[in-house]
Amino acid sequence: MGAAFCYAGVAVLTRLGSRTDSKESLMFWMMAMMAVLPSALALPDWMPIQDEHVWLLVALALVGFLAQLGITEAFRHGQASVVAPLNTPRWPGASAWTG
Repeated sequence: MGAAFCYAGVAVLTRLGSRTDSKESLMFWMMAMMAVLPSALALPDWMPIQDEHVWLLVALALVGFLAQLGITEAFRHGQASVVAPLNTPRWPGASAWTG
């Protein structure tokens, strides 16, 4: 439930911010928040990254960046009530795959 509220807050802030801020500014702050806040939460249980996992992290970062860029542009040009449902479909096996 908390994740849903956080997503809704980010969606509203992205839509409001896109009126005055540049796409680059929105992306910078979104990526900064997504790097710092989860890292702080993970810090107590942090484990070193294994060499064979580095390419997965790079791919995840690239796909995440492109997805955020796309959704930011969508919120800039469309109504949040129309754009938000398009962002919710997920691959059905994602939760099973991630454990």
